[in-house]
Parts: sequence; C-alpha cells; structure tokens
Amino acid sequence: MKKTLRTCIRISLYGTLLILIVNWPGPSSAEPKTHFFFANLPNTYLDGHIKESRMALQLFLQKAFHHKHSDLKLHLDFLSDSRVLLMPNPAQRYDVLTMTSMDYFSLKDQLNLEPLVFLSKDDKPTESFLLLSRTGQTWETLSRKTERSLSMQKGYSETIARSWGAALVADHQRSTLDAYFSSIRLADTPHRAVLPVFFGQIDMCIVSRCAYDLILELNPQIKEKLVILEQSQEFINIIICGTDQLGDWARQVVLKETIDMHTHPVGQQALTLIQMNRFWPFDPSLLDATKDLYQWREQHGQGVNCQ
Repeated sequence: MKKTLRTCIRISLYGTLLILIVNWPGPSSAEPKTHFFFANLPNTYLDGHIKESRMALQLFLQKAFHHKHSDLKLHLDFLSDSRVLLMPNPAQRYDVLTMTSMDYFSLKDQLNLEPLVFLSKDDKPTESFLLLSRTGQTWETLSRKTERSLSMQKGYSETIARSWGAALVADHQRSTLDAYFSSIRLADTPHRAVLPVFFGQIDMCIVSRCAYDLILELNPQIKEKLVILEQSQEFINIIICGTDQLGDWARQVVLKETIDMHTHPVGQQALTLIQMNRFWPFDPSLLDATKDLYQWREQHGQGVNCQ
C-alpha cells in the first residue's frame, strides 16, 4: 500500500513537472527590444548629402529615443533602390521603413507592411499641391506653344507632384506629362521651382500649398505675377511602416516616440534636419485621395523621367 502511494505521489510529481515544463513561458514577445533597424527609401531624404544626413539624423534619433529608453540602439540606412527589400534573402531585415505613400501602395502587400504614422511638412498630416503659371497663362494659351516647360521640387513630394501633374495633363490635354512638356526641371527648393515661372523662364510649376504660402510671406510681390491654375486634393506624402520583425513592445515604443518627437528639443532638432514638421497618428481615411492617384498612375502607366 505504501509502495503504491509512493508510486502515485511520484507519478503526480512527474506529471506536475511535465506540465510545468510544457507550459513554461519561453522568451516573451513583449521583451524589450534593444536594437532597432530603420531604413529610409528613395525620395524620403535630401539628395547630395546622404552620408551627412545619415550620421546627423541617426544621432538625433538616438538622442530622441534615448531620453526615455537608454538601452535602445538605433541603426539607420538610406536605400537607393526599394527593390532590395524584395530580395529573397536580404542581408538586413528592417524593423521600420520610411517611404513615400506611392511606394507604400506598391510594396504593402509584398512586404506585409503595417502603417504606423504619417510624416508631414505641414501643420496637418496631408498636403495639397498647386499648379502655378504667370498671370494670363491658361491651358488654352499654353497649348498653342510648340515647347512647354514645367518645374517642381525634387525629393519627398516629387512622386505625388508628378503623378498629379500627369493626371492634369491627361484630363486637359489628352496627353502624357513627358510628351506635353518638352522640359521638366527638378529644383532643390520650392523657391527655385517657383521663381523661374515668376521671371518667365519656365511656363508652369508644381509646389505644395504650404511651400507656396511660405514663399508669399517672404516675397509678396510673387502673387502679382502668378496665378493658381489648379489645386489638388489633400495627399499623404510620407508613411512610416512597421515590418513583421517589429514586435508589440517595439511597435508601441515607435508609435509613442515618433508622435511625441516634436514636443521636446532633441526631437525638434531631428525634424528640422529632415525639414519636416511632425509625425501624425495613422488614419486610413486620409489615404483615400492618395490611393486613387496611385491607382490612376498604375492604370495609365505614366512615366517618371525628368530632365
């Protein structure tokens, strides 16, 4: 009887131990992540100063996150071609990707992207664009010219500006952007896109509404010679997305620190460096107009070559 009891107790202990082993929690998915790998896709940074921007921005981001999470280490890459993300075995797996909204729609299903926040230059998440020409110039007068020219700012807003411009030309002139304009120039700044139109050197330009308003504040006389031919809907330019590498804890850190970044000095420095205003919480309804423009571009296959 005692032997049987000892056997039962032993079996019970072994069973309890087995249950504990089977149900013992492994590494928690909520365990704090110490290394974040960020990547900026093309047209989300300023050309010509990539190395300097990378070093400075990584430093500012490190400091911005470090004030609450001292153990975090940030690694930042600037990619020259988004297609590297589609390689079967990429050398580096990224947690967070910064991309244009057009790249987001192109890559979201292939990379299983989760949009986290918007990044905007304006005091709101979206930006609208203007097509400007000299006073007296219209689509009709422009169509009489044998050669026509257009300017726009290169960088983060270029893809949206070109796609919207292509849609306008298709609607008003039944042509493509590259066929209608014999010259399309990319400027380093909004001023350099607008001033040649003001001086009659270029026929039209496309700039964001917020950039144009700032130019008018500095140069009120520009309004006397320029007219707004078209104004776009509100578009999203930059989206920050998480990949399937980003766990729940890391996701919450990224959301909190990016959205709050403009509220403290170091974060403001980082935003100033990339010439942006602030991050905004993701709202899918704000992407409707941008999605329509992306679908139009895909359907019509508009080119993106500039001179």
